[in-house]
Amino acid sequence: MRKLFDNGYGPLILLTAVLFGFSVGVFFIKFNPQYGLISKNQKKMQDLIYVIENDYVDEVNTDSIVDKTIDAILSELDPHSKYIAPELTQMAEDDLNGEFVGIGISYLRMNDTIVIQRVLENSPNQGKIFTGDKLLSADQHPLTGDSIHFASKYLKGIENTKVKVSLIRGQDTITQNLERKKIINSPIRAAYMINDSIGFINLNTFTYNSGDLISNAIDDLKIQGMKTLVLDLRGNGGGFLREAKKIADEFLADQKVMYYVKGRKNKKEETVATKEGDFEQGKLYILIDEESASASELLAGAIQDQDRGIIVGRRSFGKGLVQQEMELSDGSKVRLTTARYYTPTGRSIQKAFSKGEKGVKAYQNESFERYHSGEMYFVDSIKINDSLKFKTPKGKVVYGGGGIIPDVFVAVDTLSVGDWYYLQQGRANIYDYTNRYILENKEQLAQWNIETFNTKFDQEKVYKEYLKKFKKVGKVSKADQEKIQQLLKALIARNFYGDEAYFKIYNHSDNTIKKVLELEKTLN
Repeated sequence: MRKLFDNGYGPLILLTAVLFGFSVGVFFIKFNPQYGLISKNQKKMQDLIYVIENDYVDEVNTDSIVDKTIDAILSELDPHSKYIAPELTQMAEDDLNGEFVGIGISYLRMNDTIVIQRVLENSPNQGKIFTGDKLLSADQHPLTGDSIHFASKYLKGIENTKVKVSLIRGQDTITQNLERKKIINSPIRAAYMINDSIGFINLNTFTYNSGDLISNAIDDLKIQGMKTLVLDLRGNGGGFLREAKKIADEFLADQKVMYYVKGRKNKKEETVATKEGDFEQGKLYILIDEESASASELLAGAIQDQDRGIIVGRRSFGKGLVQQEMELSDGSKVRLTTARYYTPTGRSIQKAFSKGEKGVKAYQNESFERYHSGEMYFVDSIKINDSLKFKTPKGKVVYGGGGIIPDVFVAVDTLSVGDWYYLQQGRANIYDYTNRYILENKEQLAQWNIETFNTKFDQEKVYKEYLKKFKKVGKVSKADQEKIQQLLKALIARNFYGDEAYFKIYNHSDNTIKKVLELEKTLN
């Protein structure tokens, strides 16, 4: 699913599965020791593969057939039961663990080309590669065109090895031998004080150590005087369920129910908070949107159902299923749905879905339909199922059956989904422009810190230069001009100074942050 609003992070796909700590079981392709014999269906599959391999008129890659068969079978279960091929398992683990062995870059895919978005702070290749470099090949494996999908495979590898990369910088083609090191990706993109009393944390995903990192960030912000916390979960597609539990525990009093799970073979298992929370008294806002899913929804649901904080934004994705990861004999894995989770009031926030490949596709695209229905713009357009009505301890009405509905609605920024912004991308991509700007001005940028950049950067001048890339520009309102200027400035800041710089700048024009500040004034 594409992210169509104001954080500037581009296309995303919401296929994040949540791992849960049940005992690891077996899958149908493997021998089942529990019963001591294989089932009729297992035998049927084995027989079919055998006759294809031995009797079919042409040679056939049965590995490919089996993979497609597994995908088709799982699509008949639910949209979140997934097969992970052996060559993709490490990448999937890296995403959830928040670390990988590679050259230390973040990159964008633009026009079938990989462009370095930023060289990470802990990259071993500082000074060798730069923002705006276009990667052509890695160890003679092409990284353009259809081969772009294999970029991660070729750039990552074994720690302390090297990869020979060919790239374009400006008009020059350059070859560099780059080192691979373990890179730690923090799930926290920003943690800073908006003003003297309000702290802001953006959590991008729930990796294995997110709970501890959030705890540390809260402690740091409290030292700086934080009385109110804004926890931004927009665009956070989930991750480890246990980390959502740890974070909810920071906010909820001892023995408060956080959630419960229930599977076909398992009784209701309730999880409650402990005495260890670091922020059980301060005011709390949770920001969500249509891409906040799974663990994000569990956390937001716990806070909402226990009347602990205010949920601000738009209706979340609607994933209330829990997956268990199971390894198959060839090293591939299956993430199989084994339970549903429920919020403290008993809500399931899983949205409806149809089975089969078409059903899975429609499920993944459901958020796009919210634009057509008007839900992204008007709170009254949110479809509510009155039969799934619940009440919190203080009497607030909440609903199940399709995501977390926020307490305070904020419409999507119309600029970020408007014709002007997206139609122009094909002619002068905003990411390409900001990368080029950094490449041409990196010496000046290096002399500034983010505070100096924020005051000295001439965003109006940069905006006018950006418009020169277009053959024709229609009328742009003054308000939209200011938003585009702010976005250009924020993207340049992020790509050069890091993620936190982006939020420090763009949050000044972020409508959801503005709404929180309005609420603070009203409540105070």
